[in-house]
Amino acid sequence: MMKIIKQSILAIAVCCAANSYGADTNKQLTLSAQAAFAKQNYAKALEHYQTIHKQVASYENSYAMAVCYFKLKQWTKAHAIFTSLAATNPEDEWVEINLALTLAKMGRIEESLQRLLALASLADSEYVATLAYSNYKKISAQYPEDSSQQASQASTILSASLGVGIDSNVVSFVDEVTRYGNDTFIELSASTAWYSSADFTNNFVLDANFYSSKYTSTADYNVDILSLGGRKNFAINEMNMLNAGLRLDQVAIGGEAYMRSANLELGGKWKLQPGAALRYGLRYQTASELDEIYQPYAGNSLRLKLDWAKRDGPHRWQMKYQRDNENKNDGSGAETDAGFTTFNSYSATRHLWAASWDYTHKQWNIKPFIELRKSKYKDPHIFSDDTQTLRIDDKKVVGLELNRTLSEHWDINVDLRSSNNNSAIESYSYNQNIITFTLGWQN
Repeated sequence: MMKIIKQSILAIAVCCAANSYGADTNKQLTLSAQAAFAKQNYAKALEHYQTIHKQVASYENSYAMAVCYFKLKQWTKAHAIFTSLAATNPEDEWVEINLALTLAKMGRIEESLQRLLALASLADSEYVATLAYSNYKKISAQYPEDSSQQASQASTILSASLGVGIDSNVVSFVDEVTRYGNDTFIELSASTAWYSSADFTNNFVLDANFYSSKYTSTADYNVDILSLGGRKNFAINEMNMLNAGLRLDQVAIGGEAYMRSANLELGGKWKLQPGAALRYGLRYQTASELDEIYQPYAGNSLRLKLDWAKRDGPHRWQMKYQRDNENKNDGSGAETDAGFTTFNSYSATRHLWAASWDYTHKQWNIKPFIELRKSKYKDPHIFSDDTQTLRIDDKKVVGLELNRTLSEHWDINVDLRSSNNNSAIESYSYNQNIITFTLGWQN
């Protein structure tokens, strides 16, 4: 039975690769390779795919060559190609399962079991998840010592990134004059996560994260965030996973202590049709000021989040809805274009709608996105002349993220985004463009 399953996986992979390769000049070679593979003449099929590869290198053709090497029991060559494809497109679950099976054939049982167990728990495709679990059970039975060690093995992941960027909407105060302009900044982030085991249906996760951004000329825009958290993952059934966690955050703005918050988070993942999943979450946050001048911004909030995603080959679509209900202390006056206020409302009900499309091409991941957010504040602002205005903001963000995998541990990212906020109170309306270039590392 397992042999049939494996052959099905590999045959599907080859058929997909052959059918998607549409260059007219190589059409006959593609058909000949597919026919040879169907007749189990893997050496001949490989010869045709190699000829095609010399003329036009493609992700799909490399995939087909790796499958042929696997069928010919040339594990090292199959492993090299599958590893390269996995680095190019980490979201391709078929590459991942074929790589796991190749590792098992090479005697690297522990690595194979780790990948299969992760796929069985997290794969968007129900078919891939089932195949991964079936193979995991078979290999576990053959190598019980390795499977027992793998199931209980803890692991730690480290990551860091360094970026530079340009912000087009920076407000500064020089000689009591408000000035608007551009400024450059540097971003630094570092994180670590500890997993109690590789079984994502029943494990604990502890993580720590640090983020810092420093502006060249406008120190008031500097931000430092330290976050510590933990959560428990568990499964209800094959279609539903749940998690519960607690997170503590501390934020400094402009080099001064700003806010400390505690977050209780509940969420889960519901697998829909193959390749699609709905993630949902509820977060309760309570925030306290670290300096009395920030007391109006402290309070609590409740967030509901729904995230639908579907993957189809190199494509991934995502839609998100988020609702925040804030109850802050409010109060305190401020100077606006319309005059001085004697009361400001910082508590709002916010609705966010977002959509994005990911496409992987060779080593590049391309992601255009759009976000729409509507914020309605609960109480009107009161000005010094006793006039009142209820603040309602409509914000739109459009952007593009480009990510390229450089190696197993390194990648680069380019983030372009343009924001427009229209507010019922003119002082809160703005346009902003930000470009960020980031180099990232993960162990």
